[in-house]
Amino acid sequence: CNVFFFDDYSTLNHANATWQWTFEHANISTSTLRNPQVIFNTVGNHLVTLKVTNANQISSIDSLIVSTTQISPAPITQNFELDFLRPNLKIASSGNFSWKHNDTIGAFGLSNKCMSIDNFSISDPGKYADYIATANLSTTDVNNATLTFDVAYAEFSSAYQDSLQVLVSIDCGATFTMLYTKGGAVLSTTALPITQNVFSPTATEWRKDSVNLAAYIGNENVIIKFRNINQYGQALYVDNINIPGLEYPLQIPSSTISETENFTLYPNPVSNNKFISIEGKTTEAVKFNLYNVDGKLIDNIFTKSNTAIPLEKYNLTPGIYLYTIITDNKILKGKLIITDK
Repeated sequence: CNVFFFDDYSTLNHANATWQWTFEHANISTSTLRNPQVIFNTVGNHLVTLKVTNANQISSIDSLIVSTTQISPAPITQNFELDFLRPNLKIASSGNFSWKHNDTIGAFGLSNKCMSIDNFSISDPGKYADYIATANLSTTDVNNATLTFDVAYAEFSSAYQDSLQVLVSIDCGATFTMLYTKGGAVLSTTALPITQNVFSPTATEWRKDSVNLAAYIGNENVIIKFRNINQYGQALYVDNINIPGLEYPLQIPSSTISETENFTLYPNPVSNNKFISIEGKTTEAVKFNLYNVDGKLIDNIFTKSNTAIPLEKYNLTPGIYLYTIITDNKILKGKLIITDK
């Protein structure tokens, strides 16, 4: 999502000051906050203007251009054979448990890998664990707008019914709509409850389920959550997730940075213990901000183009990160892919 976090660094006395922002092509057209959060609805260039007025009614006005880009998506099926997480796949939890990469069990006995979660051994009722994917359905047609996945679950008893939900967001995670929910006996793929041991499905104890995503065709940033809700019941398994147009960029295209600025973030992807550089034809002062995928600031530094920036100090885990490069008259945004080698 093209989410930006703005702030005022003017030299005016900020005590009792007021702010008047205007945003082009954004989810909000104006703001009176000092540091508003803004989502730009389209890719391209967007004019942002700020008027700051101090307690003595002295004002200062400035503007800049925000440039946003879209990484091209590619359809893919997550069968967990090669990996568990990717730049566009992550996990989150409200409790003390999480989805894990299972390397002994696969759907319908056709493989030996899937993802699973152990509700049998962990008691954290009402808490959830999410497996989160980002999909681009901007070019998907109605014939390909079906999310499919394989599931295996055994009910422990009517008093301990875990649930699986599929939730979708098109506003960068601000709100979610639940499209699928099953729990207990309805979710179960076995004939009888299993209470003595952790459920380990056989080849015949799987089911293929699906979710219709036709209502989300045309959206570039569709967040899809597979949510397990714990009720101290039984183990749950999911395999062969097929999301139309799932975004899995192997590399950032050169157009991530506006060519008019003559900047390139290099290398990208890059190992988490190496260096990156904002490369340009000339050396000039820039501000570099690095964020995680949720928009939380990791670091901001003032540096120069063509100068090495060490990544090792951030102790970044492999995955996708967001960055902005700020010059005197422009903000440039992109995605940085971190690998472990």
